[in-house]
Amino acid sequence: MEYLAACPCRSVTEVRRFYQRQGAYLALLYILCATDIHFENLIAVGEHPFIVDLESLMQPGAADGDPLASDLLRGSIVEVGLLPVRNWENASSPGLDVSGLPDGQLPPRPEPYWADSGTDEMRYSRRLTTIESRSQHRPKLEGAAVAAIEFTDEIIEGFGTLYRLALAHREEMLADKGPILSFAQHEVRVLLRSTSIYGLMLRESFHPDFLRDSLDRDRFFDKLWKQVPQRPFLHKVIGAEQEALRRGDIPIFMTHPTTRALKLDS
Repeated sequence: MEYLAACPCRSVTEVRRFYQRQGAYLALLYILCATDIHFENLIAVGEHPFIVDLESLMQPGAADGDPLASDLLRGSIVEVGLLPVRNWENASSPGLDVSGLPDGQLPPRPEPYWADSGTDEMRYSRRLTTIESRSQHRPKLEGAAVAAIEFTDEIIEGFGTLYRLALAHREEMLADKGPILSFAQHEVRVLLRSTSIYGLMLRESFHPDFLRDSLDRDRFFDKLWKQVPQRPFLHKVIGAEQEALRRGDIPIFMTHPTTRALKLDS
């Protein structure tokens, strides 16, 4: 893989072209049934947006508890993850947008860290850290990040241009030797849950309260069952999820676009 370093745009014209390309990528990713294209998977290199994680192309569908809501989401460009969607709202937080186009914001909950590390007062604590401080997804001009909301027309234009091009060449793309069928035997990751959920559970499971007795940590991982009433298919994979989490790993399930089988990547 090649290393990419984020760098700014040199003019407003380059920013416009950046967001036109972003719209075109949105259309292409929608066509390829992609998900998980959030801000951490994008790097703005001048006028070019680079997607750095394409393991979640060709995502298979899974029946959720509410078929109508599930079908609407799977039939929408929102599922790609590039467009702004706010999650985790509560009484004390407006929630968080982790899409590929968010502005600077605070997460809905403090994140754990070791305070006073390297001293005899080191302790497990929490703090808020802005997303903007560690993101590279937005183009910059004259030292400041440029908000996507100012270039919605360019995003729409880019999306429409590529989508119409794909429609014009639909038969070629779907032909037996066309580009879509070439994905048939490519390994893809199946995102049954958000990686951030697994990551949060893994971090919290190392809290001292869960490390005094291994049964306490196992009971904590049983929280994975909470989503089963809404997403019944999850009951088939919870054992594998817990196995990976006990090892200190994020559960990663892999498949091929032509099969219904899953395997836990270990």
